[in-house]
Amino acid sequence: GSSLAFFCAAQLSTQVGRYLAIGGAVLFFLSKRLPPDATFAPFFRRWYFEVYYPTIAAKVTEEYERRAASRKNPIAWGMDKLSSMLMDSTKKLQASVLYEVITRRGDFPQPKSLGFMKVVSVNIGSVQDPARISFWGILDTWYLAPYHSLDLRGVQILDDMPANDR
Repeated sequence: GSSLAFFCAAQLSTQVGRYLAIGGAVLFFLSKRLPPDATFAPFFRRWYFEVYYPTIAAKVTEEYERRAASRKNPIAWGMDKLSSMLMDSTKKLQASVLYEVITRRGDFPQPKSLGFMKVVSVNIGSVQDPARISFWGILDTWYLAPYHSLDLRGVQILDDMPANDR
């Protein structure tokens, strides 16, 4: 009886030891493949202009088009159509202005190391209504944290759009 218990305990500690050794080796490997802090700003710029802002601009244009389609008042319909066209034709300028606001307002973060990865949390919302989004630095590059998505139903900019119901 007791030799069986000893055998099981020895096997368990060996398995646990193996898992700990493998986990430690993986963490050590990852710790040697962290991207340099200086690479985050260029990554964020590229991500913002190529992924984030085009998605947001399309969503806002879509919202103006949806509103225009539901209008009975011709003036409100015209205002929404004009807003949609303006949003679409000035999206590069708007993207540049908002990018500068985000990166120059004094709270643009520096990456923080967790040993095996780096983390950066950027406020892409306003100061009054922050919307933080996280990025992970791992294996020599940066990624949007997997728990974030670009499902923009809750983006503050949509709430700030005028109703044009007058």
